[in-house]
Amino acid sequence: MKDFLYDILIRPFLNGDSFGYFLGVCMWICVLLMLGLLLIGVLYVADNVGMPVKEGKGVVIGKRIAPAHTTTTWVMSGKVLVPVITRHPTVWYLDIQVDAQTDEMHVSEARYNKTPIGKTVQCKYVLGRLSEDLYIREIR
Repeated sequence: MKDFLYDILIRPFLNGDSFGYFLGVCMWICVLLMLGLLLIGVLYVADNVGMPVKEGKGVVIGKRIAPAHTTTTWVMSGKVLVPVITRHPTVWYLDIQVDAQTDEMHVSEARYNKTPIGKTVQCKYVLGRLSEDLYIREIR
């Protein structure tokens, strides 16, 4: 592992050519991005896992719909690029405010249509340990 990291992070700068330098910079950027994503994941888990679930009243302050759409990802299969088409269904969201904090909740179409803006709803939620962000778990 030590040799691998040396080969991808240090050795490209030793050759003195511009391509090696460019490759070294790209590898450093990739490594830093991966470490950043890992740190964000660890902080998210530390922020809300194991926190007590609270119950309270929230107010619906907004609604939005993410319409259905498809995405195409091209995957190399041997020497051929193959399209992988993914269909994403329509998603309905309610923006809910509990005390002074807000979060969005993914709901069914029926719940979305019968819940007007300004309605008070009972919700179960968690406040983050580190960020004190609101994470709504359930609404009634």
